[in-house]
Amino acid sequence: MKSFATTSRTTLIEQMRARTKQLLGDAKAAAEYPRELARLRDSVDEHGEGWVAETAAYTWFNRLTAARYMDANRLSGPYGVVSPESGSASALPEILARAQAGEFPTELPGTVQTTVTDVLTGRRTSADPDAEAYSLLLAAVFRAWHKPMPEVFPAAVDWIGLFTPVDILASTSVRAHAVEAMDAAACENVEVVGWLYQFYNAELKQQINDSKVPIDAAEIAPVTQLFTPHWIVRYLVENSLGRLWLRSQPSSELRNHMNYYIEPVAGQEDTGVTVGSPEEIRLLDPACGSGHMLTYAFDLLYTIYEEEGYTPSSIPELILTHNLRGLEIDERAAQLASFALAMKARGRDRRFFTRRTADDRPVQPDIIRVTPVVFDEIEAERITGGVAPGEREMLARLLHSFADADTFGSLIRVDPEALGLLDMAVGDLDETHDLDMFSGFSVGAARILLRQAKALVDNQYHVVVANPPYLGSGNMGGLLKGWVAKNYPDAKADLLTAFMVRAAEVCVPSGQWGMVVLPSWMFLNTFVSFREWFLGGRRIESFLHLGRGLFGSDFGSDAFTVTNMPAPQGYRGVYRRLFEEHVQVRKPYVIEALFLDPGYNRFDTAQSDFALVPESPIVYWLSDAMKGAFAKQRSLANDIGTREGLTTGDNAAFLREWFEVSLTDFSYPKNNSPERRTWNKRWYPYQKGGAYRKWYGNSEFVVDWEDDGRRQRMNVDPSTGRVRSHNYNLDYAFVAGFTWTGISSGGFCARVSDEGYMFDTKGPMGYPKEPSQTERIIGLINSSVGARFLEIISPTIDYKLGHLLNVPSLQDSVSNRVSRIVNEIVSCFRNDWNEYETSWDFEINPLAALGIGSLEAHAKTRWDEAIANTKRAQELEVANNGYFATLYELQDEVQCSVPLNRVSLTQNPYFRYAPTRGNERDDDEYRVLFFRDVARELVSYAVGVMMGRYSLDKPGLVLADAGATVADFDKKVPDARFRPDVDGILPITAERYFEDDIVARLRQFLAVAFGAEHLEANVSWLEHALGSGRRKNLRDYFLNDFYADHLKTYSSRPIYWQVSSPNGGFSALFYLHRYTPATLGLIHQNYAEELLGKLQARLDTIEHALPSADKREATQLGKERDRLTVQRREVRDWIDKALFPLASAEIALDLDDGVKQNYPKLMGVVKKVTRL
Repeated sequence: MKSFATTSRTTLIEQMRARTKQLLGDAKAAAEYPRELARLRDSVDEHGEGWVAETAAYTWFNRLTAARYMDANRLSGPYGVVSPESGSASALPEILARAQAGEFPTELPGTVQTTVTDVLTGRRTSADPDAEAYSLLLAAVFRAWHKPMPEVFPAAVDWIGLFTPVDILASTSVRAHAVEAMDAAACENVEVVGWLYQFYNAELKQQINDSKVPIDAAEIAPVTQLFTPHWIVRYLVENSLGRLWLRSQPSSELRNHMNYYIEPVAGQEDTGVTVGSPEEIRLLDPACGSGHMLTYAFDLLYTIYEEEGYTPSSIPELILTHNLRGLEIDERAAQLASFALAMKARGRDRRFFTRRTADDRPVQPDIIRVTPVVFDEIEAERITGGVAPGEREMLARLLHSFADADTFGSLIRVDPEALGLLDMAVGDLDETHDLDMFSGFSVGAARILLRQAKALVDNQYHVVVANPPYLGSGNMGGLLKGWVAKNYPDAKADLLTAFMVRAAEVCVPSGQWGMVVLPSWMFLNTFVSFREWFLGGRRIESFLHLGRGLFGSDFGSDAFTVTNMPAPQGYRGVYRRLFEEHVQVRKPYVIEALFLDPGYNRFDTAQSDFALVPESPIVYWLSDAMKGAFAKQRSLANDIGTREGLTTGDNAAFLREWFEVSLTDFSYPKNNSPERRTWNKRWYPYQKGGAYRKWYGNSEFVVDWEDDGRRQRMNVDPSTGRVRSHNYNLDYAFVAGFTWTGISSGGFCARVSDEGYMFDTKGPMGYPKEPSQTERIIGLINSSVGARFLEIISPTIDYKLGHLLNVPSLQDSVSNRVSRIVNEIVSCFRNDWNEYETSWDFEINPLAALGIGSLEAHAKTRWDEAIANTKRAQELEVANNGYFATLYELQDEVQCSVPLNRVSLTQNPYFRYAPTRGNERDDDEYRVLFFRDVARELVSYAVGVMMGRYSLDKPGLVLADAGATVADFDKKVPDARFRPDVDGILPITAERYFEDDIVARLRQFLAVAFGAEHLEANVSWLEHALGSGRRKNLRDYFLNDFYADHLKTYSSRPIYWQVSSPNGGFSALFYLHRYTPATLGLIHQNYAEELLGKLQARLDTIEHALPSADKREATQLGKERDRLTVQRREVRDWIDKALFPLASAEIALDLDDGVKQNYPKLMGVVKKVTRL
């Protein structure tokens, strides 16, 4: 159905656009339909051709799908209106096929029957008799349906009748596809029209979301409407309407019909409003969409009326007249809601379409489209003129309050006193009987406003249920954002919370209301004041914490029902946690199955317990022990200060990965203490959160803070004159403490931050007030106890400053024990971080550090050390968890054990290669992956040694400054066993053509580092490890895999750049920090041109050998000749078009500009990096 709806929208809009242009330029049509064409031109002038096409498209989509639903349920009359006759060989709509045989529905006017007959028999000339006859039949049917369903089939705008889809009888038409997609099974429930409407709008919704435009009237409906799964609708209606009835009639059998009803907690009195009869019940959906809540409420009310002994045929009219009301700002959705309820009524009462009210009007669903009503000052004065002078201002405010009703909708509040004045004023004007056209228009608008306003008066509905719009204030347009902030100050963060406030207002005191919403309001500190309002005046009866998946790949949702009154102290509601891990996305039916398992994650929680936790998050799952910890009311706010850091305003300008910049421009942390800091460097260490890793590490970024941040202080927005960069806590820059990853899907993770770092808003800092407490605090927040507290305080993946401050903090007289544990863990993680070359404190590759010997043996030693380190870290983390579990008396509450795959050491294979959910690896597979990366890291280090970045004879970085040379290397390492490449260029070719060929240089490195006597065995091990057990030739690795691995290691900010022709006929690496404007020229002259010469020489040799070669040898030589010819041509073309022009330009690169800005300067020569 989704494909049908989205395709239909595209097709219909295209057809309607074409039809608009055709009609506007058709003189014959203008003569035949003068009034319709005049109104069409007026609509185009006012709204544009696009609006006309959209309006005509959705009108026809609604008509065709509604008619198909009625056909499928035999509600459209004796013949199918859009559907072929069942069992017929003809694909024509049944009503047309019958007309061709001279048969018509009896209710069809005789004039229409005559005209259709004339067209079909040729008595009336027609270019397409069948299409014209069908168009006439449809128009007549829709006119007939207008009487009982005016909202669904409104009196058509005159020009709509001219827009019948041209292919409506074709097998590829939207009509035909509607019949196919909406089969009998799909049409069992009228909610199908709601699903189709959401699918129809899906593309438009995506376009609006992608555009990032602020949301106001035109966008709010398609962006915020979500069709609610039926079981959630049942849950909401049964636990609000159903609960009201069971409270009113305790002996009712209704509960036997409510599979989603949650019985109150035993032993508690269910106080609240009651009703004496079904006709008293008033139920509202204030954002009804296509009416899903209302249609199920209809079903439940029907059962209630039946139980009370009402005549079945009278019940639908009673329900629509007394019980149900829907409000909606979207005209199309309102039409569909009205249609859905009309179908419900018609399904229960076959004479429903002929029912009349006491004042002889058709019985219709009470669906009100909340629409703008605008009065100018003269019109307003005419209406207010009849009331007392002191009351005119009050009435005028009401008249003007609906001017933007298509944006504010049900959130508009109505003053009952002003409403009474309006009712009186309209009545007075009606009685004058001498209204001119102008005054008549004003009074007509006032009546529309009066109906809308009456629906929005407070304290009138026993039950309110809704799936309200979800729209955060950051995405609201200016008009909506300002209005919501003014009128709903405690709920302004999102429309959903504003609707929750509004539901409580329009619901009667002690009535029932419920909603399905996003879970953000449950926990975030943005909603603290809102939660105080909600928990202080609403009694939670049931609450479903649904996790992710109810609305697709969403951010989670929750549904709840409340009684509109304060909860007594200790009152317990029923809470269901319908997920294990919040990040997991499930299908709605999976979540439903968990709900239907009554024992799954049920918590009977006292609402007053939420106040134990700071900011009162809805943490219903707390154990008594956890409540006790919070009840002691001592938190980390007593022990630490937390600070957010720098917002650069332009990360591309002011942040770099540390290895991008020149070493002489980088200030190491140890140089940034107050007594040593000089601000004469450009780049300074920067904490920015990063991937899940505990205790130490993630030191990856540097920030431009030269001259005390001079460039950032000059980063001014030209439109406002304001500095874009902000450093909120500069006094805390470079101070030792701890940092954490602000947003982490892997869980909370804190790390020691040594003196000398600046920090980011996403890498906030904590500062112990007593340095002696540092280890205890880091141990607590990294423990399983701290994790459990943070799950309660911040159940999302966003860890704010306040969340950490609210963690309960208990001190122990023997805290020196935990200090020893934490210090050893930090040391373990510090060593681990520095064993990899992406650390600025890296000294030497671990295998190279083992010296002469077998790489296979060295790798096994490395494995054994990694496992030993991992297990020791695991033991320490378990001890840390146990310490805090005992301190907080939570031994039975939290898990002290730590799985190996959660020990976040890089060298830990069980963490680094943890499989995706549901998969498993055995130890052999972990070993293969570990050895593969050990081999990759060794090759990367070897390339660094070849380039002079590292040396086997000096720990740490050697050449890491812009334009560094071999002469600089010789000064730092005068007696090196392995000297770097002279020009810092390493050719990578399919065969060895050069003395400094990268494979040859790697073999030299292996011989020096591990001994010539082990060379061949070590090459064999390295090739097998790189191939994950299958031998991968070193040359193939460099040609095909090395650069991808390098990009992964260096976060797509490579320090060795690969020059390559498009098809790889020529490749070479150069070291960015040794690059000069002459580098490309050297590559051109000394390598690329020389390769061409060598290729030509080989081709000449082949040509010389071919005449004397035997057949087999000649075939091989011919293939080689062809391959080398293609390679030479490709390289020659690349040199001429790309390499030579760039080499001639002698382009300079400034390392301070970063790889992202520099790399494109050499595009066409360097290999493309997709994630640059």
